[in-house]
Amino acid sequence: MNYALNKISGLIKYPDYVLDHLKTKVKSRRYAIKDVQDWLTECGYDDVSCVEAANVRYRLKNDLPFKLNVKPPPSEQGIIEDFLHNTDLANEVTAGGIESLNNLRTVHEGLT
Repeated sequence: MNYALNKISGLIKYPDYVLDHLKTKVKSRRYAIKDVQDWLTECGYDDVSCVEAANVRYRLKNDLPFKLNVKPPPSEQGIIEDFLHNTDLANEVTAGGIESLNNLRTVHEGLT
């Protein structure tokens, strides 16, 4: 009953195993925003938006407190997405090789 009430009010707390997995993947630069969104969908959170996935990734990447499913104000969302895309771009530029070019294309598609 509590789960249903929290879901209706938008205050779903992600389980620790979901956040632990995401934190490991995000810190090791394996998960982009789309990957975070896909993982949350696989875990049963079907209504996860790209904005929410970006917020989750940003909080995990920067070790910010993460308790509830709370959307940032629109003014902060642009800053969050810019930070994530710039970080991804910087990592790919320094990596080099054909894989780096493929990953840069993926980052560019995320920007559009």
